Order: sequence, then structure tokens, then C-alpha cells
Amino acid sequence: MPVEPFFYSISAKISIFESKEVIPIQNYETTDIFLGAFLLSHGGALSGISFNSRMIATFVISGEAVHQLDREYHSGTALVNPVHLRESLNHLQDLLFDMKRAKFGINPGSGADKALTVLK
Repeated sequence: MPVEPFFYSISAKISIFESKEVIPIQNYETTDIFLGAFLLSHGGALSGISFNSRMIATFVISGEAVHQLDREYHSGTALVNPVHLRESLNHLQDLLFDMKRAKFGINPGSGADKALTVLK
């Protein structure tokens, strides 16, 4: 009874994995803190935060599938782990408030600081 070499079956399985398509890193800009938190909770990385003259923040999120995740978010088909979403939202809010305080000179506890509170 001939015995099939063990490495033959392994090499067939390896060839399946060698054909993976490389997805380039994409950048996505949004002023929606909830969309930004959603993208971060799905593996996106925060690349930057910028402000316009009205103190509105734009979040730059990079990742392999940020545009696909954006389509899912806006179509209502997105699924999310609520704990990860909340952690991502808290992280963005903390960064946003710290940057606004530093950039615009808003002191904690002032009336202007209270205006920055967003569903925290």
C-alpha cells in the first residue's frame, strides 16, 4: 500500500494562502466622532486631528478597509462590539478635549470647557 508523503498535503494548503491580495492602507477624514470611534473599534488607526476656524475637529483614520466600513456604517449594516466602540469614543473625546484646551486655551472647569462636553 503506497503512502502519500506528508509534505505533499501541506504544500497544497500553503499554496492557498500564498494567493492573498494585499490591501493598501487607506486614509479617511471625518468630523463625525461616532464614525471615527466606529472605525477605530474595527482596527483603524488615528493618523491625526485637525481643527478649522470654528474649532470643529476633523479626524484622520487610516486602515485597510476604512472606506468599506464607512459604507457599512452609513447603510446601517455595520455591526459593532459596544465595549470597543465606547473605549474608542472615550479615547477620541479625551484627545479632542486635551488638544482643544492646549490649542485654544480653554481651562478645565470654565464655562467654555463645559461647552465642549459631548455625551461623556
